[in-house]
Amino acid sequence: MLLSTALGKTESHVHQIPKDGMTKFIRSIAEEKHEAGQPFYVLDLTTIEMLMDKRNHSFPNVKPHYAVKCNTEPALITKLANLGANFDCANLQEIDTVFSLGIRPNRIIFANPCNAISHIKHAAAVGVNLATFDSELEVDKIKKWHPQCHFLLRIKAPNDGGALRPLGKKFGVLPEEIEPLLHYACNVAGLKVVGVSFHMGSIVGE
Repeated sequence: MLLSTALGKTESHVHQIPKDGMTKFIRSIAEEKHEAGQPFYVLDLTTIEMLMDKRNHSFPNVKPHYAVKCNTEPALITKLANLGANFDCANLQEIDTVFSLGIRPNRIIFANPCNAISHIKHAAAVGVNLATFDSELEVDKIKKWHPQCHFLLRIKAPNDGGALRPLGKKFGVLPEEIEPLLHYACNVAGLKVVGVSFHMGSIVGE
């Protein structure tokens, strides 16, 4: 099953094609149906299914959370949801994208440790009750605007030098900052920290 869409446009199409028909299908778009000069992409949803099966076999006790920012295509998100994935949303637009496909709020992590107050209020209103944090400021905002929310402490990965795109430096607390921040969140603010999160960057698999 393939999804084709033109970049910059809202219209997309899902097609059933033979296993060996990928090249012919792409050529048919480029030569017959596609507006000249307009880029497009083709996504093989069957490959998504195979990769998820492989991941679930390798890590049966780990629930994946797909970062919606990577690709907000509804057919992809729906496929991942049907395969058991949960979702990592960084803003209210991404939350609404997932909601629009009938996915429940308990399958979403609000995974931006530096949020606008309006986004925190939106998460509270729609029932997204799990978020990341890495500062006292974020604890104070969540306590005021979404006190029912549970926390994941964003920690800084020790080293992601092997990553194609190392992103661990952007957010996260250092080892010496963990205990004071946990104390502030749990004992001062009275919020519940239920786990940790970290970013190890993007890698390319063989």
